[in-house]
Amino acid sequence: MASLAGNVGAGDDSSGGALANEGCEDTESNLHEAFVSTPDDEVLTPPQLMLEMLFSKFDVDKDGALNFEEFSALDAATEDEPQPMNQQQWAQILQIIKCDETSMDLDDFTLLYIGAEDGGFADLFGTDLHADFAAVFPEEARVSMVFEAFDVDKDGLLTASEFNTLLSARAHSDTSLSDEKFSILCEGNRGISLSRLIDIYLDVDEKSADIVEEVFGENNLDEDVKIAAVRLGLT
Repeated sequence: MASLAGNVGAGDDSSGGALANEGCEDTESNLHEAFVSTPDDEVLTPPQLMLEMLFSKFDVDKDGALNFEEFSALDAATEDEPQPMNQQQWAQILQIIKCDETSMDLDDFTLLYIGAEDGGFADLFGTDLHADFAAVFPEEARVSMVFEAFDVDKDGLLTASEFNTLLSARAHSDTSLSDEKFSILCEGNRGISLSRLIDIYLDVDEKSADIVEEVFGENNLDEDVKIAAVRLGLT
């Protein structure tokens, strides 16, 4: 996260009202437009998952809101050279995102990461969801990179065809998973979500462990990230 302490005045609150006017008045509907649901409404899109994981990680008291101390910890964790945040800066941030409380819930938090065209403040604060997610969840971010590379239609799910393309790329030969096995991996959804792919790579459940081992063989995330980088044009 671009240090929010550095993007609001350390002792001057004169800009708060003007900055607040840069946001969209009707933010609730825009939040849904910014992170469109997957074909399965119960499955989180990659941005939604990243936001929820970040939020939950720093919501230490699990009250569904980030208070000053919790948000300061997140800000520090995502900065190479964090600038300590004070209470006045925190109050300004809440004012800018039009939060009437002394803490921010998940919808408020989301506003920090979406652009002005969708009613958010990412452009104003210079926030980068993928960078912050990688700073806090480095291994999960690497899986996300693989997911992005093979989610060709960008619908937030790996279809059977897209997943088979991943399997073929890592095997360097045509590989196809049966519908039955793919269904088990999907856990009844219409495709493999980012959350599910993270489980497959990092925390395999007992129910599908045998199939994951059979399909993936040696779980070599390092090599798969390299394949993804090539597909994304990063190398």
